[in-house]
Amino acid sequence: MASRITASSFTSVTITGIFDGKYRRSWINPPLPAGTYLNNYSSTKWQILRYSDVLLMFAEAENELNGPTTAAYNAINMVRRRGFGKPINAADPTIDLSGLSKDDFFKALVRERSLELGGEGIRKFDLIRWNMLATAISETKANLVKMGARTTMIAPSYMAPPPSYVFNTSILPDSIYFKGRTTSDDLSINGGLIVNSLYKPAPNTNKPPGTVKMAWVTNAISTGTGTGVTLNHYANNFVTLKSELLPIPQDAITAYGSFAAKMPQNPNQ
Repeated sequence: MASRITASSFTSVTITGIFDGKYRRSWINPPLPAGTYLNNYSSTKWQILRYSDVLLMFAEAENELNGPTTAAYNAINMVRRRGFGKPINAADPTIDLSGLSKDDFFKALVRERSLELGGEGIRKFDLIRWNMLATAISETKANLVKMGARTTMIAPSYMAPPPSYVFNTSILPDSIYFKGRTTSDDLSINGGLIVNSLYKPAPNTNKPPGTVKMAWVTNAISTGTGTGVTLNHYANNFVTLKSELLPIPQDAITAYGSFAAKMPQNPNQ
């Protein structure tokens, strides 16, 4: 079992205070100049719609209408080839999907959207329109319990499974080391081996200088031996067939005037 990992960080925070995203300042390449992390923003713009999203939407619609046709495979495989650094217009049997049923193609697409569009604010709404949000939350909670207890996690039922090694919790590190937040922090630990919030195995068993040690998996997740902070905060107010949609504002209903009584409220609001 891997015993520890080290990572650079702006600050040491609880796991429930950490947010993902593709456009974190600490991931900018090249890194921002030392001493500017508190107030320096990049010029990276948030995309409205990416071509890979268009391709995946087309693949999904084509599969729903006609099954996994050649056109559907071509669309999703172009996205996969780009993700693996392959020429997008050249067939590659090591990357391309093929020979799937309509249901299996859809499950592969559900996973592909999670990979390609992760951290872009789309996943929740995908799961809602597929009526899979409750299932995804329930199965993720169950796997978090297994992760905290270091037992084997299970494959999701609603999408194609990830590689088998993902379910092996025994390889997860026991501890993680964070650097404190300072304006002079150069975002490196252990002589520059770890830069810009990228995680790598620690080169030795000594605590890196200037870092804070934190128990990682067990104290962050496990309800049996740790604080259980993640499970206590993970979608704990979600109610099936209610939380998927926001209530329609009363002002919007009133604006319908004499037709207001015919404007239905979203379910269970």
